[in-house]
Amino acid sequence: KGITSVDRVSLLTLEGASVIGGAEVAERFMGAMADADIDVLIITQASSESSITVVVPENQGKSALTALKSTFELELSRSNVGSISLTDNPMSIVAIVGEGMAMQSGVSASFMSSLAKANVNIRVIAQGSSERQVAVVVDGNDVSRALRAAHMAFTLSQTMVSVAILGGTGKLGSALIQQINSQKENLTKNLN
Repeated sequence: KGITSVDRVSLLTLEGASVIGGAEVAERFMGAMADADIDVLIITQASSESSITVVVPENQGKSALTALKSTFELELSRSNVGSISLTDNPMSIVAIVGEGMAMQSGVSASFMSSLAKANVNIRVIAQGSSERQVAVVVDGNDVSRALRAAHMAFTLSQTMVSVAILGGTGKLGSALIQQINSQKENLTKNLN
């Protein structure tokens, strides 16, 4: 597994009635991003189809907003699209990636739970269709706390320790080996 982040991203959201049932709206939305040469890092659509949000590099946010407002100018003037907005504050993507995630229940729950315990608010969630990546977007000020929380959730509980004892024939080495052997069952049971 790997845990990574992408800093300095923005959220661009289109909300409104015309999005409902709107495959055409999603097509026009993404077409506007492509025409403006915007790098879409994550896309998510509400299950109610009432909003679409994309994550774009922060330095492309204003261009993306302009492109979207131009594409949906008529719908905005008629109030068929409720709003098009761009986040003001810098955001960051935090992602966990790994082969071991596929078909493994509880990975997303562990990730989300670790962020909740660290008091990190999640703005967007996306999971790759291969089940080998889960990404969230958080406030840029929370990214360090989010990364630490994710590392604690996934690395500490999976840590393997190999112990090699050199010079275990003397008094100290023999005593250490005896102590480890006497704790073998407890170490296996409680610390895996």
